[in-house]
Amino acid sequence: MKKQNIIICKKYLDKYQNVVEIFENEKSIKKAITINNIAFKKNYKNATDYYHYATKIYDKYHNYNCFENHYNQIKATHTDIKESVNKLFNDRNQNIYLKEHLLVFANLGIIIKNAVLINQTLEKKNREKYKSWNYYYIGLIINKDYYYLEFDVVSRIDDENHYRLHRLKKADVQSALSSKLDEAD
Repeated sequence: MKKQNIIICKKYLDKYQNVVEIFENEKSIKKAITINNIAFKKNYKNATDYYHYATKIYDKYHNYNCFENHYNQIKATHTDIKESVNKLFNDRNQNIYLKEHLLVFANLGIIIKNAVLINQTLEKKNREKYKSWNYYYIGLIINKDYYYLEFDVVSRIDDENHYRLHRLKKADVQSALSSKLDEAD
């Protein structure tokens, strides 16, 4: 497949201003993936230890680093995972889900494949190698608990799209169950 940036769609352009708005407004889980539990090492001294473990988990469950979502190629490299780990490890709202984040890394390919594009923005910080940002959303079922997952994909000037980071939020079980839930393939 030819390298190409994710096309900007007017209905998604600047639909949300930040991830808080996404989690507040995208409460229904239209598509969900059930993620099986995997035994993990429990103590991580710092973000570097956690990053090495996350990439080991990612490599164990993925034979390649490029995934397709609705005809768009999205790469997830060790550098991309490091970016995500640094953000989530230092975010008090995310570091409470360290085990769940490892499960996301173990299942990142299937998550990328099934997630739904919900928001887009043009690069606003004048970083030369980035063109735009694309925000995806999907529901996860982990050990019978429901989570919302949002992840960012940057479209770069070299026509590559890269996974950058993800955020989890535990869903209110009642609202998750009341939404129309379609299990992903």
